[in-house]
Amino acid sequence: MSMRVGFAALDLGTSRLRAGVFEDGSHPRLHIIADRPNAIRIAPGGVARCSFNSQWNAIRELMGELGEWSRGSGIQHLHLGLCGQVSSLLRWDNNTQAPADDDYAIWMDSTCQDALADTARFWNHGGAERMLGTCMPAVTTWLAVKARDHALRHPHDRSTIFQVQDATFLRLTGERLTHPSSQTSLVHQHSWTYSAEVLKFAGLSPDRLPELAPKGMARLLSAIQREAGLPDTTVHSGLMDTHAAFFGLFPEHGDGLLLTGTSEVLGVFESWPREQAPARMVRARLGEGWLVYGSSSSGGASVRWLMTSLLGRNLEGDLERLTKEAASIAPGSDGLNCMPYFGGERAPLWNSEATGSFLGLRTHHRDAHLLRALFEGIAFTRRQAAEALECPMPARFLMAGGGAANGLWNSIRAAVLNRPLEVMEIGELALIGSIRHAMTSAGIDTSPLRKLLHTMRVEPDAAMAASYQPLYSQFLANQNMLGIGITRKEEAHA
Repeated sequence: MSMRVGFAALDLGTSRLRAGVFEDGSHPRLHIIADRPNAIRIAPGGVARCSFNSQWNAIRELMGELGEWSRGSGIQHLHLGLCGQVSSLLRWDNNTQAPADDDYAIWMDSTCQDALADTARFWNHGGAERMLGTCMPAVTTWLAVKARDHALRHPHDRSTIFQVQDATFLRLTGERLTHPSSQTSLVHQHSWTYSAEVLKFAGLSPDRLPELAPKGMARLLSAIQREAGLPDTTVHSGLMDTHAAFFGLFPEHGDGLLLTGTSEVLGVFESWPREQAPARMVRARLGEGWLVYGSSSSGGASVRWLMTSLLGRNLEGDLERLTKEAASIAPGSDGLNCMPYFGGERAPLWNSEATGSFLGLRTHHRDAHLLRALFEGIAFTRRQAAEALECPMPARFLMAGGGAANGLWNSIRAAVLNRPLEVMEIGELALIGSIRHAMTSAGIDTSPLRKLLHTMRVEPDAAMAASYQPLYSQFLANQNMLGIGITRKEEAHA
C-alpha cells in the first residue's frame, strides 16, 4: 500500500491567519480548516504593528487543527506551504531565538517615512533596474526602506531581519530559509540572489538575512510534530502572499491577471523575460515564468470608505441594493467622474500625494451615481495599469478576490478593458499557490490541484465598451488637469 500524502498551507495575512488543506478525490476541494484573526494595532500617525508572539500562539493552534485533520484523513506524510505579507521588519534576536521586539511594524507606516526620499534618490531613474533587474519605485519597497531607516537609527544592531513567514519557518523547522519572493526589494530578479548594492545601502549583511531557497524545505521539528499530533511533515519556504495568489491562478503565457481585494493588483504572465523591463511596473519571477504587475491603492477599501464613511450606509445589505440602482444608470454616471485616489496611488502613477475627487457633481446625482462613478474610476485605473504593462493587451484576464463578487463591477471592468474576464469561483488563491509551490518543490504532479479552478466568463458588452472609450480619454485628461497624470516628459525619462 502506498503512503498517503497530504498537502496544506498556512496563509499568514495581515487580517487573518488561516490553514487550508487540499482534499483530492472525485470532488477535489480546498478546505479551510482553521481561521484566526490577526490583531493589527494602528496608533496615531499611522504606525501599524503586530505581535509575533500572539501570531505564533495562533499558528500553534492552526498546527493543532492540521494534526486533527491529518489523523482523521489517514495522512502519513504532510507537505506544508507558507505565505505571508512582506511589508514587515521583524527583528530576531539570535541569542534568545525570539523576536528582539514582540511588536513589529507592518505595511508602509509612518515609522520609516524619513528613509523614503533617501531610497528614492538611491535607485529611482534606473537604479532599481540595474540593481534589482526591474522597475521598483521606492514607494513599493517597504522592506528596503524600513531596513534603511532602521540602519540609520540603530547602526550597531546585529539582529536577523525576517518576514513573518520566515520567522514561522524557523520556529517550525529550526532552519533560516526563505523564498526569494519574500525578500522582493532586496533580491535581483534574474539571479534570485541578494543585491550586494542594495544590502549595503540598507545597512544589511547577508548573514543577517535568511538564506534564499526557491525550493527550500525542511522537516518539522519533532517537538512541534508531537504537540500538534502531526505525521512526518515537510515545511516549504514561505512565499510573498501576492506571489502565492498569482501562482495559484495557474496562468499561461500572455494571460492577464487581476486580484481584487482591499486594493487591487493587475499584471500579465510571460514564459520568458523581456529584454527590457517596463518603466512603471514591477517584474518578478513566478514559477518557471515571469510576472509583470503593479499594485494599486484603490479597490474594496475605497468602496468600504464610500459606503460607510461618506454615505453613512451599512456595507452588507446596502451595497447590494445600491448596486442594483447603479446598474440602471448609463455609463458615465450622468456626468459624474471619480478620481479614486483617496489613499494616493501606486502603479502606474506612483504618486502618494495624489488625492481623490468626484468631478461634475450636481444636485441630480444620488448615492447610486457615486457608487457607479467609483466603480468606473477604479476600472479606468486598471486600464491605465494594463497599458503600462508595455505589451499587447492580454486576450483575457484571470480574476479572483473579494471584489470579483460584484456583477456590475465585473461588467464595467470587462467593458473598460474590452477583454473577457475569467472570474474564479474560488477565492483562496494564496493558499492554492502555496500548496502548488509545495507540490512543485517536492516534484509532485499539480494537475489535481488545478481542477479547483472553475471560472465564470464575463464578456465585454460591445455597446458599453464603445461608451467607455471616450470616457477613459476624459479620465486621462482629468488626471492631467489635476496635475497627477503621466506626462510625455516623464514617459520619455522612464
